Amino acid sequence: MFRRLKDDEIIDFYRRLYAAADRENFLLLYLLGDDLAESTRIIREERSAPDGTQLWYPMMLQYLKESPYGKECGAAGFSDLVSHLEHRQQLELRILEEIVGPYALILPSKQWKAEDVPELIPGPVFGRTAQ
Repeated sequence: MFRRLKDDEIIDFYRRLYAAADRENFLLLYLLGDDLAESTRIIREERSAPDGTQLWYPMMLQYLKESPYGKECGAAGFSDLVSHLEHRQQLELRILEEIVGPYALILPSKQWKAEDVPELIPGPVFGRTAQ
């Protein structure tokens, strides 16, 4: 997306990349955000200096604005950043559905715990069988 490739070109890239991957003992865990605008607001505040100076957000927005994508789309503010993140998430979900398929496990980003992951893994993966 940064270089303004069309979605189908990005999908084709990942299709070729995934075809070359060793899928033995492979499982992709994807953390799905349910409200990207709210999550971005929270991150914007969390990634600030102790005095409240925002650190992450100005850099992220500048990166987006200066990218070929941002220049072409006229990205200028918070809603543009959120739109970009929502488009990216939709594209990532399409990659999971069309390419990775059963080797992907989608987890709600705020509702999972690392210790629960082994029990969520279906079938024989990494030399173990889900219980």
